[in-house]
Amino acid sequence: MAIKDIILHVGDGGSASCVNLAGAIAKAHGARITAFIEGGGAEGKAASIKDAAGGAEVESHNFDGRQDELVVHHSLHCDLIVISQAHGDLASELIVGSGRPVLIVPTAGKFSSLGKTVLIAWDGTREASRATHDALPLLAKDAKVKLYHINPHDIGKNPATEVATHLALHGIKAEADH
Repeated sequence: MAIKDIILHVGDGGSASCVNLAGAIAKAHGARITAFIEGGGAEGKAASIKDAAGGAEVESHNFDGRQDELVVHHSLHCDLIVISQAHGDLASELIVGSGRPVLIVPTAGKFSSLGKTVLIAWDGTREASRATHDALPLLAKDAKVKLYHINPHDIGKNPATEVATHLALHGIKAEADH
């Protein structure tokens, strides 16, 4: 699946990292950003998003106060949701309510790229499979990917080896361990 439609939540706290990372992803994938800008300074935040997106299409919705239902509603038809760790309650609602991949950007640090060093925790569940496949478009072809099988009760072949073989078919080299 290609990433063509990104939902970006911008509020107070951690928004600069989210804006820059969402912009970088949009540029790399030719994606559109639909930004939900919460609180004051909406015009400046919208301009920052357009700058970060570097020519990618940006649509913005400004509102005062939390509009969680609106954001969750729009997230049902997107490829990726980008939100700051500072908005943990809304991030949790999006994870549960949208069924879409949610990229939670830490509030500490700067993040200008994504998918170069990746850890996949594999426990053989449907959720692990979905998360791994949702991440495929974000993994760089030269990424350092480590797959850890985290269920010590399985007997026999390490299932992470099978997942690494599958990723190799997508051009992603992964090292399997348990």
